[in-house]
Amino acid sequence: MTGLMFQMARARHTESKIGQLNPLRRAGDAHEIADVALWLASSEASYVNGQAIVVDGGLSSSLPVMPPRPAKRETAAAAPATANKAAPPAAGRPFIVR
Repeated sequence: MTGLMFQMARARHTESKIGQLNPLRRAGDAHEIADVALWLASSEASYVNGQAIVVDGGLSSSLPVMPPRPAKRETAAAAPATANKAAPPAAGRPFIVR
């Protein structure tokens, strides 16, 4: 992400949502990308060629991790209609949509 995207998120008061779908739950730092580029340019990576190395905190290797939604309060009349639905995930556990 670029500095402009962070500025836009701050202006909309949505900066806390950056990285919420990423398995690491945060945005990447510039030094994390630079470290990979430096390693690729070093002699330690001399046998590496023809690879697309993704530095995205695991986002591309998994489906987006969705935070659990708050449980809705149901009325007694609505309870029978929702009896066949699966139970929501426990609080604090990742909810993965597949």
